[in-house]
Amino acid sequence: MKSKKIKKSIIFLILVFLICLIFINTEKSSINTNTELKDIEKQEQIINEDGLINNAYFNISSDGKNAKQTTNGINGAINYASKNNISYIKLEKGTYLIDGKEENYSLNETNTKKGIILQSNIVLDLNGSTIIQETNGAKNYANISVNDVENVSIMNGILVGDKDSHDYTTIESSHEWGFGIDVRSSKNIKLNNLEIYDMTGDGIFLMSYYNTNNITTNVEITNCNIYECRRQGISIIHAENVQIFNNEIANIGGIEPGLAIDLEPEMSTQFVNNVEIRNNKLYDGIAMQRRTGNITISENEIYDAEIKTYQIQDNIKILGNTLINTNINMRLNTRNGERVEIGENNFQDSEVYVVNISNLKFNDNNIKNNRVVIVSTTGAIYNNRMDTDEVRDYGMCFTILSEDVEKHTIYNLNNNISNNYTTKILNYNPYAIEENVDKEKMNEYLKIFE
Repeated sequence: MKSKKIKKSIIFLILVFLICLIFINTEKSSINTNTELKDIEKQEQIINEDGLINNAYFNISSDGKNAKQTTNGINGAINYASKNNISYIKLEKGTYLIDGKEENYSLNETNTKKGIILQSNIVLDLNGSTIIQETNGAKNYANISVNDVENVSIMNGILVGDKDSHDYTTIESSHEWGFGIDVRSSKNIKLNNLEIYDMTGDGIFLMSYYNTNNITTNVEITNCNIYECRRQGISIIHAENVQIFNNEIANIGGIEPGLAIDLEPEMSTQFVNNVEIRNNKLYDGIAMQRRTGNITISENEIYDAEIKTYQIQDNIKILGNTLINTNINMRLNTRNGERVEIGENNFQDSEVYVVNISNLKFNDNNIKNNRVVIVSTTGAIYNNRMDTDEVRDYGMCFTILSEDVEKHTIYNLNNNISNNYTTKILNYNPYAIEENVDKEKMNEYLKIFE
């Protein structure tokens, strides 16, 4: 009997244990399921269906504090979006202090990715937010880096540098490499509706990595307001297929060159090709230098500045602009370029000085209170109107310095010069200017510009 009781007790205990085990596992499964549901719910809010980044999840401050943490957080959100094939992300509207300085203080301009770092196939909507560079003493920095990526857009925000608070003295340097947006060796890039100011260097910088064939290409800069930057509004060092439309650039300066837009390949391996600058309002001039070709500057308003060139290459067009107190200066005594068109511009209180151009087309310009000087240049000068409110002792002045008639012939046709001008033709070779040449002959010559 006793043995049977013991057996029953053991069986009862085993049953109780099994029931407890089943209950525990059921509870555990329920807890795990609830946790998983909570995790899924939390995952869905990391970046919501509208692309809005969850600042709390990424430890991002939107109140202008915690620069390094905020920079890391935004970059974490961009990396998360890239890994999860999310193509559109948007910041919560706020003020974001970021750390974009070059950590190696001995370096000038570098290829290092700094600040907010974009990944390929991402649209970053700043959503009206302000991205402020934390004040520093580094030689170079970037609020946003677009390096070695493709299919990237940045839009709808304000980028602020540290120009006024920057430490220029601790590290000996010109400190001219602080950029709002630093684009290198990237393609299919769109920068739209941005306000960029107070950079120690440039608002926007376009380049390619040194010693690489991976050139920056297909860049659109539209509807941006760039001002109060210390070196340039936009620098293009090595890039092709760039469109700069509907922007305003003003009050650039503090260190040379101090230009609105500078096209300046620096090394023999670099070039700038196929750039269109259209319908902008510019106050600080444009420069084109060295291996620069296929540039169109059209329908802009340019004030109190200069469009200047140095050893440009081929196919430069300056068309349909309003130039107020703004000179065109192609006057250096080296070979300056081929196929230059200056047409349908309205010049007011501005001078045109062209030297050493092989094939100039200068036509249909309205020239008010100006002087035009053309030296050692082949070209066609026609249908221009020069007018002045006062009597002047100079007008259309063509100076031919070469004795090579074939290479330095000016076709001069149908220019309307007011009686207040005295036209001077300073001509070292009397056969090099053809006055009132027939249209058929000139049209044959003009085919070179097609």
